[in-house]
Amino acid sequence: MSAAEVKEAEARRYRAMKDGDVAGLAEVLDDEMTYTHSNAQSDSKASYLEKVEAGVFHYDEIDISEETGVL
Repeated sequence: MSAAEVKEAEARRYRAMKDGDVAGLAEVLDDEMTYTHSNAQSDSKASYLEKVEAGVFHYDEIDISEETGVL
């Protein structure tokens, strides 16, 4: 995956999170992912998607101030 493809996947993820789009998130999240929240709780992909679908998470805005990565 190229750096541009990673950036696009991240943009899709952020849009899906903001929109509460479970299907969109299911496409871009790896089956083995673990999501660690700012309160130190963590979710598997399945438990995170269940919570998104139930409306547990509501993202009004997602502000990305800095992104770095190594491919």
